[in-house]
Amino acid sequence: MEASYLATTAAFANDTAVTHLTIRAPGLTGFVTFGMEAPIEGHGLAGLFPPDLAGYE
Repeated sequence: MEASYLATTAAFANDTAVTHLTIRAPGLTGFVTFGMEAPIEGHGLAGLFPPDLAGYE
């Protein structure tokens, strides 16, 4: 699902000549997945932020 969101965003940005994107108030998923996908350790943010998510808004 996330790949579809990213592809749509990229297509919109390409069509409108957007060159920069700022993500404001990002959200993290919880531990509930409803059986659709296994949770990603560290919410998939490993390597981008410290383990305690310091600096994540």
